[in-house]
Amino acid sequence: MTFNGENLKQSLNSSSPSSPSSSLSSTSLDGLLNRTITVELQKPTDHHENQLLTTIPNRSKKYATTLNHFEKQCISELQSALAACFLVEHSLPCAGHFASLTEAYNWPAVYSKRVSRFCRSLPAFNALPSFSDQLVILRSAYLYVLSLRAFFAYDHSLGGYYILADEAGTESLFLSASLAEGHYKGEWIEESNRMLRQFQGVMESDEVIRDLLIGFFLFRGSPLYKKCSPQSLELVSYQQQRYLRLLYRYLVHKWANLKVAGERYSAILKVVETFEELTARSKVLLQEVDVSLFSDLLKEIYEL
Repeated sequence: MTFNGENLKQSLNSSSPSSPSSSLSSTSLDGLLNRTITVELQKPTDHHENQLLTTIPNRSKKYATTLNHFEKQCISELQSALAACFLVEHSLPCAGHFASLTEAYNWPAVYSKRVSRFCRSLPAFNALPSFSDQLVILRSAYLYVLSLRAFFAYDHSLGGYYILADEAGTESLFLSASLAEGHYKGEWIEESNRMLRQFQGVMESDEVIRDLLIGFFLFRGSPLYKKCSPQSLELVSYQQQRYLRLLYRYLVHKWANLKVAGERYSAILKVVETFEELTARSKVLLQEVDVSLFSDLLKEIYEL
């Protein structure tokens, strides 16, 4: 499917009742974005760093092992945005199970308004200097944000995870990994489970680590983000690095030990690749479903 910026306009904008109404379907990303953006998107930026923080800083013995006020505020801002937009799915009444892969692959569409509100609640996202670049970032990050939450919540004892049954968020549905059985060999499934356990092991069941990685992937997503304008790319690169720095600082604060924090940080950077591979593997299963049954929104999410 060719991306022209139109199908994604709905996903960012369901949170503003004063936004102009859209003539597009409310079930597609187009209308959601149009209904939310009512103010100018350009904000002054003064960012100069373009390299990701992929190595451990060389710190002196006086390096602070506690988060300062600004760092705490940045983390709190991110967590508050996520908490306001997403629910704890496994705590909701379960309405049943997904019966097929095709049915299961429709679940990301249920979260379109929530992902949109999350994006629009972050100053860094609103600071992107053009409407079209916001659409590119949303499309690039959509599946990564949802997959990270899902893989973090995966319950190995149950063999799956819970997702919202509908947009209202009053019930959940259980998505079992067993749906992939019969479509792929046991070795493929076992390898996926091993990668998932590796991912969860490094995450340490720590929601702060998860949330900081969500912030990172919001501005990393798929390579589509590279289609942004040069001015936006500078801001996007800065935000990638900013969230990685906050992650490192949080680990220093958590462990109060630079050596341990450095080891944990390096392990997380490695598992980022594992997460990206798991997300790619989930897309491979699309070969086994009838994508003609997907809405335009889903086709855009899966880049079909």
